Amino acid sequence: MTELIGAASPWLRRFSEDHALILGSSSKWRRKVLSSANVRVTDSLDPSIDEKAIRHENAETLVLAISNAKADSCLLKIEEAAKQNDQLYLVCTDQVAVCEGHIREKPESEEEARAFIRSYSEEGKPAETCSGVVVVHVASGRREEGVYWNKIRFNRIPEIVVDEIVRGDVIYTTCGGFSADWPVMAAYVGEIQGGMDGVMGMPLGLLEDLFKRLLCRKT
Repeated sequence: MTELIGAASPWLRRFSEDHALILGSSSKWRRKVLSSANVRVTDSLDPSIDEKAIRHENAETLVLAISNAKADSCLLKIEEAAKQNDQLYLVCTDQVAVCEGHIREKPESEEEARAFIRSYSEEGKPAETCSGVVVVHVASGRREEGVYWNKIRFNRIPEIVVDEIVRGDVIYTTCGGFSADWPVMAAYVGEIQGGMDGVMGMPLGLLEDLFKRLLCRKT
């Protein structure tokens, strides 16, 4: 099963055309979601923060704390731009994977990667993603935040495919050691509750809702 990213709503596409959006992330996956959904991004920034210095056992608290830290860092870099553009908005996100209530980081070894995949493939445990999104109206400093959950279930992955996965480098760059967008693993996705945009860390429905909340606060 492979779920494609469709176009964003007409409202979100129009908002991105009428305003300047800066993506506070170096993630090619989040940029890909926005591009595939026809959401225009003016620029992107690398927040350059130490994410591992921010820890919490609650997934929602953790992703919002990191997203806000990214926003704080990016705002320092665009202070001058904010003075010249009242229509400038900053978008920062973070995501963690969760399995059976436990946060999973990027696998640090082949052994750990195999254990993660085994839990999804052989034991049938769902992989969940928790995405935190923070949007900021840069000129005023007003911000809104929210979280979005996805659940992904994998069909059984043949051992020969598991070997291919763990000998590559993709899953060592993803929290939880899985990628529902990577063709090698996407072929074994059985079900996605939520959407591929959320799995890839940029839930478009939540993003739109946060922009609308900010606009309501301006009036």
